[in-house]
Amino acid sequence: MSAHRNSLDTLSALRPRTSVTAAWPPAVRDAALERVLLDRGTPAAPVRSRFRLRRLAVGGLATGAVLTGGLGVAAGAGVLPQDFVDTFAFWAEDSGVDLSTAERNATAPGPDGLLFSVVTMSGPDGTVCVAPLFETPESASGPVPSVFEDGGGSCGPEPSTEAFGSNAAVNADDEAHIYWVPAGRAVRAELTLPDGSGYPAVLVHGGFHGWFPTASEGDPVLTGYAADGSVVGQVGIPRLR
Repeated sequence: MSAHRNSLDTLSALRPRTSVTAAWPPAVRDAALERVLLDRGTPAAPVRSRFRLRRLAVGGLATGAVLTGGLGVAAGAGVLPQDFVDTFAFWAEDSGVDLSTAERNATAPGPDGLLFSVVTMSGPDGTVCVAPLFETPESASGPVPSVFEDGGGSCGPEPSTEAFGSNAAVNADDEAHIYWVPAGRAVRAELTLPDGSGYPAVLVHGGFHGWFPTASEGDPVLTGYAADGSVVGQVGIPRLR
């Protein structure tokens, strides 16, 4: 019977010897590996991104006051709808948020019988992702959206503390504009078009979120109101189309 041989010795003997092996002895190789591991750096902090708006067919326009605010309806331990998971899985990967923390924070009238909702998801490091979307009334009756059109969104470590109207994020397609404006000390806001029609904005995570139809005429104006009803300020929402 042949003597027992160490498995690693056997594999080393079978491995072909190349010019790289000769030119890169173990001591040099190990030192290079250590330098690579030490130079990995730290991940970049999450930054607020612009909205990404998918095409949505907008028909009749629903207007009126905000239906609900600060709903506090979370997914909890329930099973998340697969469409919701598929749509926002990249946030879990890129920003570390936990999709099971999804919470519908506010809902307002949307286009063509739909509802405009804003959903948040948070991570253990304090990152919060905010997602405006259009969903059906049936979807809105559940803990998280199940039949919806994603309106884009943004992620950041904390609520905006910028003054009302000092900044804005807008995205649009041929059917609808979706916008975000920092709230500052305003607690309520309403968007008005030149024809007098109004569209409510919802306050979530330090900013006002809302929408208006791209087919409307003229430049919309968002008015912010303080808790005592006084006007904090007005800001024009850029029309991209």
